[in-house]
Amino acid sequence: GIDSLRHKGIFDATKTYDFYVEGCVENINKKTVEQKKFYVNSIDQASSLLKIKSENFSSDLTKRDFKFYYPQNIIDRLSIIKKEIIVNVYNLSDIIEKTLKSNEIIDFIKIDAEGKDLDIVKSIQNDFHRIKYIGLECSSHNNIDLEIFENGAKLQDVIEFFKKNNFEIFNIIDYSIKENNLTQMSDVVFKNTKI
Repeated sequence: GIDSLRHKGIFDATKTYDFYVEGCVENINKKTVEQKKFYVNSIDQASSLLKIKSENFSSDLTKRDFKFYYPQNIIDRLSIIKKEIIVNVYNLSDIIEKTLKSNEIIDFIKIDAEGKDLDIVKSIQNDFHRIKYIGLECSSHNNIDLEIFENGAKLQDVIEFFKKNNFEIFNIIDYSIKENNLTQMSDVVFKNTKI
């Protein structure tokens, strides 16, 4: 996992996770590093490089065809951007190049970047020949134009992109059909048909 915030808690990630990430990024080509605005949400996992569109949420289940369903207490929290910070954004392809040998195969990459998933995948296209599986999260609302994040990844765009690049759907979990999770999101794993 790679993100811009230090991780603290029961598991002291500063000893492993952040150490590994910092070790990866300190030697990559600095010309490809970009500075971007990062929105720190009151719900940490909703923090993103993209602005959340809380106007597209509703706690009314009868509006599920037109809005993303969340309980009202979650909507209230998702609507709060605690702060905006500037972060360094590294190209994942550069990190792969600096940490793996050129002939190494990557069995699985999982990306959950709050709407930026497809953009990250596009940045590693030159590495597709050595990646067996890629998993990511995306919006799967029935209204294909509805967004959780401004310009965030949507299921139909993700599927189309992977199909054009010789990946097929290996597994898809649509959370909207699960009784205890009405969020219209999907986790999708794609398999490289060339490996």
